[in-house]
Amino acid sequence: MAPHLLDAAGRLDFGLAKERARRRGAAEKDIPEHLLFTDGWPRCVPTRAEALLLCDVRQRVASAVGIAVDYTDPEQLVQRYEDLLAAAS
Repeated sequence: MAPHLLDAAGRLDFGLAKERARRRGAAEKDIPEHLLFTDGWPRCVPTRAEALLLCDVRQRVASAVGIAVDYTDPEQLVQRYEDLLAAAS
C-alpha cells in the first residue's frame, strides 16, 4: 500500500482498517489450535472453560471489525459445536 497516494480520508480509513485487523488478529491468537476449524468444521466440542474463551474471542473480533455475532453464550456455543459435529458425520 502506498499511503501517500491516498487522500486524507483514505489514509484515515486505511489506518482504521489496519487497527481493526490488528485487534482481530490479537483476539484470534487466543484460540487454542485444537479449537480451530478444519475445512470449515470443528474438530471437537469445547469444554465450558474453552467455550467461555471462544465467546470472549468472538465478542472481541466482532467489536474489532464492527459486526454482530451469534453464539456469545457458552451453552449456545457448545450446542452449536455439537450440532456442527453431528452434521459433519
